[in-house]
This record gives sequence, C-alpha cells and structure tokens, in this order.
Amino acid sequence: MYSDHDKIHVDPTKSALAVLGGNAKQTDESNQRYLKRQLTVYLEALLLVQQFNELETTRFELAQSDQIARILERVMIN
Repeated sequence: MYSDHDKIHVDPTKSALAVLGGNAKQTDESNQRYLKRQLTVYLEALLLVQQFNELETTRFELAQSDQIARILERVMIN
C-alpha cells in the first residue's frame, strides 16, 4: 500500500535553478544570447519538473484507487 511518504515531490524552482548552475556561458557567446539560453533552460526545467509532479500525483491517486478496489473486492467476496 502507498502512503503519503511514498509520494515523490520535486521542488520545481529549486530544481530549475540547480540546472542553471550547470549551464556555463560559452566563451564565444554574447551576454544576450547566454541570458536567452539560460531563460529557456530555466523554463524548460521548471515545466518538466511540474509535469513530473503531476504524473507522480496521478500515479499515487491511481495506486490508491487500485488498493481501494482490491479491498472492496475482498469485502464483497466474503
């Protein structure tokens, strides 16, 4: 059975900022191009983590629904 402790939640902002830390400016890159690239990377990381969290919530809810169905099935058989 799944509990609230089994559910994974990733902080979107912290994760996106962590990704930015590994995205160094290239030597031949203008500041404007670098900032645009950083913004793109930040937004993509933010959206990806938000999507992950939504999928994790859905998986958790489905697992709970499945467990409830199995319990009800056992009750109905007895």
